[in-house]
Amino acid sequence: TLMARLELEFDRPAFSDVVFEFDDGREIHAHKILLGLSSPVFAALFSGWAAESVGASTGRTRIPPTPGQSYEAMQHVLMYVYRGLHVDLVDTMAFPSEHTIGLAMDLLAASDYYELYHFKEWLEQRIVAWEIITISNVCDLSTHAFAANAEQLIDVCIHCLRELVDAVRDTEGWSNLPPSIIDDVLVGDEEVKKRRRMAARQRERDAAVKGAVPGE
Repeated sequence: TLMARLELEFDRPAFSDVVFEFDDGREIHAHKILLGLSSPVFAALFSGWAAESVGASTGRTRIPPTPGQSYEAMQHVLMYVYRGLHVDLVDTMAFPSEHTIGLAMDLLAASDYYELYHFKEWLEQRIVAWEIITISNVCDLSTHAFAANAEQLIDVCIHCLRELVDAVRDTEGWSNLPPSIIDDVLVGDEEVKKRRRMAARQRERDAAVKGAVPGE
């Protein structure tokens, strides 16, 4: 099928029209049509005002290195666009290790940035299933989850922080936690749910106002 053939074209230069560059000189080749259809962020990058900055209107688009973005993480993100939850990724993320935990944090950030929400949800579920949260890492995991808007992982971290609060509240990690995480840890579940319902309603109201047509 055409989709099967497109999957095989991942990172092949011949017909690609996007090149992701990395600080170590490596490159990943891809196709605007697939990226744009999979991610509104890529769609915006390849059209409109942002297109000129990456040369999207002049043929092959070159994406310069992004600070903090690893070759391995971006390769998995792009392979997800082409192949979904491919076997290489599932196998790589089967068991927790220092490497896979770090990779998972990078992938969470990337999947949130590119608005690949199904991918992000799968990553959150995998991290939770690893059962890796300890006194030594719960604050860092909470901070990463917050930065990536990973609500499932945030909920689990908050539950663990409540259990461990006496052991971690005098640590540097606790002092670096986002204030909203600390607030959620120190109040009850019902209060947290109430706050999130109120925040969700406010976002809906803001979206409705933003989408309203003047004069109607």
